[in-house]
Amino acid sequence: MKMIWIMTLKELRCLFGSPLAYVIIGLFSAITGVIFVNLLLTYADQLQVVTTQIAENQGISFMQEVVYKLFANINFLMILFMPMITMKSIAEEKRTHTLDLYWLSPLKEWQVVLGKFFSSTILFVCMLLIILVYPIILMGAGINDIGHLGSCFLGVFLNGVSYIALGLLCSSLTDQTIVAGILTVIGIMMGWMLAWAGNVTSNYIFSEIFLYLSFTPHFERLVHGMIGSNDLLFYFSFIGLMLFSTVRNLERRTW
Repeated sequence: MKMIWIMTLKELRCLFGSPLAYVIIGLFSAITGVIFVNLLLTYADQLQVVTTQIAENQGISFMQEVVYKLFANINFLMILFMPMITMKSIAEEKRTHTLDLYWLSPLKEWQVVLGKFFSSTILFVCMLLIILVYPIILMGAGINDIGHLGSCFLGVFLNGVSYIALGLLCSSLTDQTIVAGILTVIGIMMGWMLAWAGNVTSNYIFSEIFLYLSFTPHFERLVHGMIGSNDLLFYFSFIGLMLFSTVRNLERRTW
């Protein structure tokens, strides 16, 4: 555990010692802020046309029009930001051969991978901490369903951590950071497209398999406040599989 902590601190110093982390956090905060304000203004414009009661009868609710759409947009933004966090983590060190220095130390492959995973996750948490101001604004607007908002953040967090784990695997497959980033984007999009495949196929078994393997249904259930054991099992299994595959890929140098 000590070696993992040392590796995590080392990675955090590298991440926050460069402008990249601050650019990522700043851009993420700015874009989500613009989206949040735009959704609020759009919802206010809708309420000016109809009364609150009529809006609710027509399905125009604050949660549906603002909260759900906000977190759906945040999830979409992560396809751009998560690869930026992970694409250099292993690929850059393979290119510069600094990764070989780890193997001359007591560090094991799994400790290196976990250290990089935890440091990337901490950076992602810092991104999410910035948008915690939105629930405060929502409470000021009379939206007090904190439990529901908590499940929304849980869905975004689990999706983001899953993308990080996938990004680390992609970064370990190449020594080119751009290639690693592109592979991560493709992997995330394939995870989304499985839901589409599950909805269009006429075979029930394949439909259920595709829908379970896709990020989208699990994320949507969490955002709508339906936290199920199947969804949590999917995320934990996916993250574990990606990290295990990354470790095995790094161990190939000794084969």
